[in-house]
Amino acid sequence: MHCFPSYPAFFLHLRRIAPADALIISAGGSLYFDRVIEALRPVVEKDANSFLLLRSGAIFFYDHGIYRRGLSAMDQRGGLLVGKDRVSAEHSFRPALKLWAEILSIPEPGLAICGFGMRDVSFDQGMPVPLAVFRDGLRNPEHDPSLMSVFKLNDQHAYLRFDASSSLSIGDVIAFGISHPCTCFDRWRQFYVLSDDERISGVCQTFFS
Repeated sequence: MHCFPSYPAFFLHLRRIAPADALIISAGGSLYFDRVIEALRPVVEKDANSFLLLRSGAIFFYDHGIYRRGLSAMDQRGGLLVGKDRVSAEHSFRPALKLWAEILSIPEPGLAICGFGMRDVSFDQGMPVPLAVFRDGLRNPEHDPSLMSVFKLNDQHAYLRFDASSSLSIGDVIAFGISHPCTCFDRWRQFYVLSDDERISGVCQTFFS
């Protein structure tokens, strides 16, 4: 990821063919866009009639798993250069995708079965992460989501460990963060948009064939 040897050569070839046209040099890399900028910035800086376009699609949704870890690693490499200032990559983005599921049963102390599974959420880059518990439509601060963890998924059920002394009960709704938006989007034809007070304010349609 440190260099893109074919990009500069192809860019210079295009410049010879089209000496007066504005050119775009583009690359993806949601986990490594700092390295993309580092490698390709010198190319566009030498050409006043060109610019660099990043196609780092996953950063528009971010997540609580692989991309949070990736941006934390980016901070260890020096963070983001915005103008002349270095800023934290991890703290410059926030996750925009959550999954909500009801507790269907508590078959034994410390184990809850939640109403989602492999058909509903990504799991190839880590399990969903509990974020908050809701009861009767209101966030319940009594429960610490950091003491909960999903350790197994069936097709349509999730196995959640929690503190056995907790008052978590059937019917409580838990909001989960996901890891890897790409393999979560392809499971749904529609996503609901939430307002700041976590009410549904719109619907987005997906287009996966």
